[in-house]
Amino acid sequence: MVRPTVYGQLVIFLVFLPCLTFQGVEGKMFSPMVITLMLALASAFVLSLTFVPAMIAVLMRKQVAEKEVRVIAATKQRYRPWLQAAVRRPLPFLGAGALTLA
Repeated sequence: MVRPTVYGQLVIFLVFLPCLTFQGVEGKMFSPMVITLMLALASAFVLSLTFVPAMIAVLMRKQVAEKEVRVIAATKQRYRPWLQAAVRRPLPFLGAGALTLA
């Protein structure tokens, strides 16, 4: 679960990294913003992996009951036959998907 989060953070850092190479007025204007953004993202990432789970463990002592919402249950009930049909015979569904993209 940590790996996708790390990759997501890494992609965001790589997107903003070229902004740190700006020189002149652009560099003076954007560099502090990019550094602040990267520090905020790194701090939020560390807190999301350490502090937030610890506080959830401390503050949520009761067992949380999982209940399925009626809308989700109805959607699953309607989706299941279509999914089973697509698994049994994928070619018509692949053809329909190709037609929508054409």
